[in-house]
Amino acid sequence: MKKHLIIVTLLVLGLIYACTNSNSPEELREKLISGEFDAYHSLPQLPCDSLTIDEKGKYHLGDTLFTGVCFTNYENIAAKLEIRQIFQGELHGYRMMLSPKGDTLSLNLYNHGKLIRASIGENERVNCDSLEVFTNDQGKEVRFYFGEPYTGICERYYSDIDTTAIYMRANYRNGLPEGDLIIFDRAGNEILRETFVRGEKLGN
Repeated sequence: MKKHLIIVTLLVLGLIYACTNSNSPEELREKLISGEFDAYHSLPQLPCDSLTIDEKGKYHLGDTLFTGVCFTNYENIAAKLEIRQIFQGELHGYRMMLSPKGDTLSLNLYNHGKLIRASIGENERVNCDSLEVFTNDQGKEVRFYFGEPYTGICERYYSDIDTTAIYMRANYRNGLPEGDLIIFDRAGNEILRETFVRGEKLGN
């Protein structure tokens, strides 16, 4: 009952907001189709957990395909972790991962649910919690990002409320640890460093 009331309230607020905006629904639709993603500023912005995802991967608000922006937050701090732009239930526009300070860690572009440009690369920085972990045939844990073995740097932050201090920084190549893994104290001082080659820690 409570969830139903929240959904109804969000729908009403969205309708009120849409009615007071100068862009008609048709104009907003045309802008989004043509790639003018600034139009999302005129649409509802909701927590992603207020939406449901069906078996085809489409986002719904209640019984309606959602158009707007959804976001997730870091668990213990008042900062956004991820922002997803969604058009008629599909990722369309940008899917962004943010640092606790609000810096863009990754920016991936979608067109009607299909990933058409990924920012994955040698200099990619993401939150470690955004990586998926799978075990390969050799029993090693492999990190994936948007369905691809991850290459770049991942960072994890202290979970204290309102902190942006980095707890760990790790390097990956093709999903395996490669290079240094560093642990920091809350003041940013290095307290531990381990070096990996193709997923194996040196000095074992």
